[in-house]
Amino acid sequence: MQKTQRFNSPIYYYKWLATQLLSITLLLIFSITFTNSLAIEMSKANEDKETQSIKTVSVPIYQKISNKEFDDIIEDLLIAIGEHNFRLNQHARIGKAIADREKIPFPATTVLHFCNLSYAKQLLEIAPDYLLRMPCRVSVRQKEDKTVLIEVWLLPEDDKRTKKFAKKINTILKEIVSYGAN
Repeated sequence: MQKTQRFNSPIYYYKWLATQLLSITLLLIFSITFTNSLAIEMSKANEDKETQSIKTVSVPIYQKISNKEFDDIIEDLLIAIGEHNFRLNQHARIGKAIADREKIPFPATTVLHFCNLSYAKQLLEIAPDYLLRMPCRVSVRQKEDKTVLIEVWLLPEDDKRTKKFAKKINTILKEIVSYGAN
């Protein structure tokens, strides 16, 4: 093994090699420490962002219980939705889908999504952050005692921006549910 001329004896070579290894080791330790502390700070920042991005809102719910047949309630709700100039966007037959897929009896459960574009436009011009409340939804589910529970999300009436509008829409939504229940 031939050594460079600057190393007159093997001892100098080993000292030089030890110094180089120590330097590399220290550099790696500092790099790892810095990276870990940076990662911890970034993780804390992300946790803060996630916490800030979670918004808790109250959703008032209007509900009615009916002794009518489930299918009759759905039919009456569809009539009431149309009479109030709303259009059905989706008829999610969740209970039937579960029963069919799992091949088990499952209570009748449906969610109707419906919207009136004029009302949606008015609401979004007043409060764009209410977009998740459009379209309107009414859920219908058969209970164990064979009664049917009908529920609708109402607009909150405690928001100054939307109070007048919310009262108007909530009256319509309650009328739709009541028509379906009675």
